[in-house]
Amino acid sequence: MSPIKYATWKDSEIYKEYLDRGRAGTLRLPPYEHNDEGMVIVNPGEAFCRVQSCEKQREPLPTLMRQHVKRHGINVAPIVKGKVPLLAQDKVLEWYKALLASSDTTTTSESLITDDNGKKSEEGQSKAEGETTTPTKEET
Repeated sequence: MSPIKYATWKDSEIYKEYLDRGRAGTLRLPPYEHNDEGMVIVNPGEAFCRVQSCEKQREPLPTLMRQHVKRHGINVAPIVKGKVPLLAQDKVLEWYKALLASSDTTTTSESLITDDNGKKSEEGQSKAEGETTTPTKEET
């Protein structure tokens, strides 16, 4: 009996569109979200850096993104090692779907960006230290 190929969100058209639009520069990237400890959450498979001043915003680094973000001096939340469980894969796919939908409706003036320290700002204006912005449904 031959093994069954395990299809993941990485094989989906949604993820492929994320990569294509990111490379083409037509994807608007939201700021990083933070966990309860204030650490940046890098979602599984993220390929484009979301730090405002980074040149890797259009050059995919899917296997190295967590380490890359750490090099910006940003505290990155730990992940569970190994294969992403099926339920979590569904959530990851939903995140990419929402990102693409948000990118379709967000204009440049509405786009939130993140600076090298992980602070969120609108069009380059820094938020006060410790102030956070909760993304709306359209931004997630």
